[in-house]
Amino acid sequence: MDVYLNGGRARLSDVDLLGEGGEARVYRFGDQAVKLFHKPSPEKSRKLAAFPKNLPAEVVAPTALVHDQQGGVIGYTMPAVLGHEELARLTSRKWREGAVSNTALLELFGKLGNLLTRLHVAGVVAGDLNDGNVLFDRGIALIDADSMQFANLPCV
Repeated sequence: MDVYLNGGRARLSDVDLLGEGGEARVYRFGDQAVKLFHKPSPEKSRKLAAFPKNLPAEVVAPTALVHDQQGGVIGYTMPAVLGHEELARLTSRKWREGAVSNTALLELFGKLGNLLTRLHVAGVVAGDLNDGNVLFDRGIALIDADSMQFANLPCV
């Protein structure tokens, strides 16, 4: 599939696929991830164009719009997050034992709470906060930022 980003054409294929959800597919393209919506909409385009720039570094925010051949917005780019685990992994006791101590777990949730507080101060609400949208290693990363609520643009 050909898309247009950062002033040029890019070819994405299933070999580059990082993940897929109900709303979109995410591909790796160099050091970026490219999220392409199944059903792009004018509302999503407006929201991406108005996305706040003052967010904490842990938020994996949109960096550029992705267009189709006709110039329509079909997605966006963001930094690729590599070497992290989904918060959902912590529900597996077998995986967690020996990998994440109780102290580290408390630190992780403390960092997440602090991040959410900083988002709220910035006028942003993580309306789709789930164990697949929080990634961790030594720090945390909050993905699926395009679903966040800000200004008069709700999380749907």
